[in-house]
Amino acid sequence: MFDVTPIYSEVWTVEQSQEKLWNAFLKENGIDIEYFKKVLSANQAAQIQFGSVDAMQKEGAKEKPLKKPTLLWRNASVEVYMPGEPRVINHLAVVLKRSVKALTDVTEEESIELRSVIKKIQQILRTEFGTPSLIVQWNKAQPRQLPGRCTIEVIPTRPESAQVFDVCDRAECSKYYLWQGRFSSSLAVPTEEEIKNSSSYWKTALQAEAPPFSKLPFSEPLMPRSILWTKKTETIKALRDPIFEILQEKFKIRRENTRAEIQIPDQLVCDPISCTFCNQKILDAEKVYETDLSYVLLNHKSPVMGAHFLIFPKRHVRSSEDLREDELKEQHGLVCRLIRFLEEEGHTSEVLLYTQDDPAVAQKVPHTHTHVMRMPEALKLLLFTMNYDNEPVMCKEKMQELVLRMRERLSEVVEKAS
Repeated sequence: MFDVTPIYSEVWTVEQSQEKLWNAFLKENGIDIEYFKKVLSANQAAQIQFGSVDAMQKEGAKEKPLKKPTLLWRNASVEVYMPGEPRVINHLAVVLKRSVKALTDVTEEESIELRSVIKKIQQILRTEFGTPSLIVQWNKAQPRQLPGRCTIEVIPTRPESAQVFDVCDRAECSKYYLWQGRFSSSLAVPTEEEIKNSSSYWKTALQAEAPPFSKLPFSEPLMPRSILWTKKTETIKALRDPIFEILQEKFKIRRENTRAEIQIPDQLVCDPISCTFCNQKILDAEKVYETDLSYVLLNHKSPVMGAHFLIFPKRHVRSSEDLREDELKEQHGLVCRLIRFLEEEGHTSEVLLYTQDDPAVAQKVPHTHTHVMRMPEALKLLLFTMNYDNEPVMCKEKMQELVLRMRERLSEVVEKAS
């Protein structure tokens, strides 16, 4: 528990005449007005008031053309690019050469080709730079990606946070891959010189042979370890700024700084002795599907209930780097089934996949897993992220009802596909 005295760090004034529109906008986004105020207040982010803002100057960031990505390496089926505006140094995009409409059009063999290159990148990042990474993929190409191309981004953690659970960095990386850099960054981005040097390095490093996939038939032992959980005051800005930018697009709104003295101590956190995903009670309560090698769980805490899943191998393994080829092939099939399931359930918004392979990139359970989730509206997701530690977990009765329904529906989707 963090011992923090609530002191507002900003005051946001909304034009008095727009109060009814404000309330309607929040309702349309599925956000309770009191919840909105409570989350901002609890995080010392901002205080909302209504008044005159006629003298306000619009603060919106000027849109600029997106820079084109740089090709670093290619083989017969896969290309590797440096994004035009990388989030951090050594941020790479692994791209399928042929054009596809969505991830569900990617074959099993192509998915393995992509993962083989990703494994090579992961190994280089860990051995040469000591930095773990996020693996991020959308079902369909995003504005900052090559159109009509299946793209998987490998986003390293910042070097200084490789040994800590850096919540500020986590918020910044999440902001990048959740909204593809739409919002301003509160942390420094790589300079042109750093990007140039990084590109030069990777053009050589990627020539190496890809390491083989793991062939271990058994689970790896769970080795407990301690990590430093750091919650920085910059986290407030990392999440507050994009909320303000969303609101500014709809309303006349002015922000004013107030003095804020926020003390948030670091906390030492240890991995649990036993693994949550190897716990039979958890599996019985949250499992919605399983195969010979993998499980699919329904996430019990999500901004969109019933549209957020976790896929992981039955074999206990900490990092996706250590997955076997047969496990990766099976997981690709499961991802495609879940996407079709979400589409059939009427969830038409974007589907995001991501894997966190270290506490420094927010891996909380030491058993590699991939999130598959339907994306809510940006404002709802930002508030949920800011309030994550205090969000209620779905009650057992509701969870059981939803799990049983999804087990039946997923079985129908699989039978239909086969």
